[in-house]
Amino acid sequence: MAALDDPAGPVRKEAAIALADLRDPSTFDALVGALSDSEDKARYWAAEALGRIGDREAIGPILGALPEENPFVHRKFYEVLRRLSGEDFGYDLKKWRQWHRGTL
Repeated sequence: MAALDDPAGPVRKEAAIALADLRDPSTFDALVGALSDSEDKARYWAAEALGRIGDREAIGPILGALPEENPFVHRKFYEVLRRLSGEDFGYDLKKWRQWHRGTL
């Protein structure tokens, strides 16, 4: 997990990919931190890894990382939200946040 803190963006990306393959719940906190990485691909794979782990606790941090500037990462975040929640509010961040707060 130390590789998620490496100064080189490509190393952080590869670390996130490896953690996605492991599906190890003990990596949850490190992956949540990687949702705000400066490297697009690290954010993408951190979200994918969280989706593969399947812990619904990742929904809040993913919502907190939105909106996302990179369109590929943006779509991945919403894909993982749908996977973890079983809900589908498309790309409507307001509805997702209302649902998460229980006010929808």
